[in-house]
Amino acid sequence: MEATMKRRHLEPRVMIRKLILAFLIVGLVPVTLHYAYDWTLDGYLFERWKEKVVKVFSLDESELKYVWLKSQEHGVDPTFVVCQAWVESSFRDKAESHAGALGWLQVKLTTARIYQPELTRDDLLVREKNIDAGLKHFAFLLQKYGSYKTAASAYCLGETRMQSLGDLGLLQHRYYHKIMRLVTQIETGLKGIESLM
Repeated sequence: MEATMKRRHLEPRVMIRKLILAFLIVGLVPVTLHYAYDWTLDGYLFERWKEKVVKVFSLDESELKYVWLKSQEHGVDPTFVVCQAWVESSFRDKAESHAGALGWLQVKLTTARIYQPELTRDDLLVREKNIDAGLKHFAFLLQKYGSYKTAASAYCLGETRMQSLGDLGLLQHRYYHKIMRLVTQIETGLKGIESLM
């Protein structure tokens, strides 16, 4: 009799636990499947993209993954970003132009501080911070001008200089075409940057 009483006394608790567990499982399964699908799809797309890029450039997976994620975050084509970094600095973290632009994407400190006022010169020599700053600026230009060609020209020349040159600046500026030759090389699967240079 006592065993039956104990079992009946515990039954509501056990039932409640089972119900809670069932609701959790049923509630979490769609969420888990959704995230698993996104991860799988994104992972697959990244792997396909990475395979194309490493045929042309010698970059490790962590560098490519960072460019991929930040490009997605800022709405910029990651292939364009990798090619832009090659044209700007040949992937040299410590690259510095005569105008004072720094790092992979050759970002000027004054430009970077528009988006992140706390950045220092040394920060722009850190690859991840440089990529993030350069992408923020390029994404802004892309949104403002609506085309990669105009945004790239504004990125390289500066908006004021590009506007003062007008159509002449866009037509004669080789920066965009250098990037697009590399993008084409990656997309068509040609090996090594020497084949288009």
